[in-house]
Amino acid sequence: MSLRPCRALSAILVFIALLAGCQADETEPIGYIFHKDARSPEEVRNAGGFYPPSNTDYDDPSTYSLNQHADPSAANKTTAYVPIREIPQSEVNDTVDPNENVYVIEVTANMINLTEVLDGSSSEVVAMGGISWDAVRGWRQIPSSEPNPWRLDHSDAFNLTARDNEKRYKHPVFTANPDYRGERHDGAVAQTRADADVALLASEDPDAVEGSLGDAALRFMDRHGSAVGWKQGQGFPLRRPVTGSA
Repeated sequence: MSLRPCRALSAILVFIALLAGCQADETEPIGYIFHKDARSPEEVRNAGGFYPPSNTDYDDPSTYSLNQHADPSAANKTTAYVPIREIPQSEVNDTVDPNENVYVIEVTANMINLTEVLDGSSSEVVAMGGISWDAVRGWRQIPSSEPNPWRLDHSDAFNLTARDNEKRYKHPVFTANPDYRGERHDGAVAQTRADADVALLASEDPDAVEGSLGDAALRFMDRHGSAVGWKQGQGFPLRRPVTGSA
């Protein structure tokens, strides 16, 4: 059984992420990220959040390999991670397209800072197993008639701070998610190589540790997944697919 957001949910792009190594003030950790998706809030809610596609093979150890996930040559392979990509500065002006939705998502403890873990070779944050709907603070749909409201010059984008993000999120154009449960994620940070299981999942030679990857993923979720719905001792997927939502 499976679930994981396509690399198609790969239309997922993060607008700002200290998580991914931006120059934000370290004393002001960013507690949420901006994430774009073509699906409506109703569709994402019905799916329970953002998850791997239903054809993810959780019996394949390589499904849990962070290097496998980041390998461009394996772009068509599904993994146990929901990718949240950082937008390069050169693409900031094209961040949000008309008729797409910008979601404000709380940082959750099952996220991994892939930029740090893979030494900058991949600029994204990933969420093992998925992102629950109650971690979504709110959203905004960009009308087709409206010019890109997030247009910034590159230096402005590079120097945005957590406080700037807070002002953006509080802008009245965002619709608050009535199902948001922020208290579940208070103080959560994206995990790094300091986590022993993350270090194992990021092994440069996945074949050498193949037999350990699945166990490392389960341990990781036992320690970091409760706030997104993981039950101690359960197996993958984090959430069973909802018919018609994958």
